[in-house]
Amino acid sequence: KALAGWLVRNQPISLAMNTVGGDMAYARQLFEQTSQVVYTVGREGNPALTCQARPQEGEIFGEFPVRRELQKFTRYPVFVPSPTAAYNCHYDEAYLASKAGGPVPAGMEYAAPLLSSVLSAEVRGFCVLVMEYLADSCGVNRGDGKNTGGPDRTIIWGLQRPPLGGQPTVLRCAVDTSFDELAPTLVPFFVTNARDAVRVSVDPANSTVIAALAELDVAVVTESEAEFEGAAADEALYNVIRPEALADNNNTSSLEQFPMVGQFVSLYFPMGHIKSTTVDDEAFVEYFSASEKWLKCATE
Repeated sequence: KALAGWLVRNQPISLAMNTVGGDMAYARQLFEQTSQVVYTVGREGNPALTCQARPQEGEIFGEFPVRRELQKFTRYPVFVPSPTAAYNCHYDEAYLASKAGGPVPAGMEYAAPLLSSVLSAEVRGFCVLVMEYLADSCGVNRGDGKNTGGPDRTIIWGLQRPPLGGQPTVLRCAVDTSFDELAPTLVPFFVTNARDAVRVSVDPANSTVIAALAELDVAVVTESEAEFEGAAADEALYNVIRPEALADNNNTSSLEQFPMVGQFVSLYFPMGHIKSTTVDDEAFVEYFSASEKWLKCATE
């Protein structure tokens, strides 16, 4: 647990874990309690001696700053492979408005109260796009680690939840934060199994946001700015997000531009791969695919 905490606080790109006697329990514990991009699991006779990646085979590579300090260093995390142009693109307002009426992906009808509280058609349309992206992208994927010119191995990859080590993400709403500003950032947590990893901190004077959140199954704390700052200083938080600044991640407190949904979601959730140094390692695939760390769409 101490090592996992260090990895979250310092955020190196990769982690290699060698196992003994086929016991992968400690490796899965580290995988679940951290948010590295590259994980390698070594087996006896075939140890992990490096933490490199071959993105063309599904070994998704990237770079994250410490999540809570991301805005100090970059606009978005970098993933490879991904289209470079996407990092500077945004949706046309008319297209967003056209998506505002849905339909939402099958199984996400429970999000109707959240969407109905959004006043702007453009914001609501963006929320629907985020839901569509998550419905299409969540789950474990199998990479191709054979016959590609390098040492053969076994690869799985995908979007992941924030670390499961009890370090929550907090969405802080000030007295003048609107629900339209909160909604896009809340949606990725609300419609996935990461909902229990987020809480919304709201100024007690913000009655509009408090009323909207009362209709949703999400953890809410009402506290003044001073109370929030004091609590945040004492608690190990994975991320602190002020939605009014991050709606378009331009720090403009405006909603005039929305990025590609893949870049937007990467602000909040880890992404990457974990591989075994052994080819056709089905025991590894079964064991790590069953982890609760993988991001999944919620059913209610």
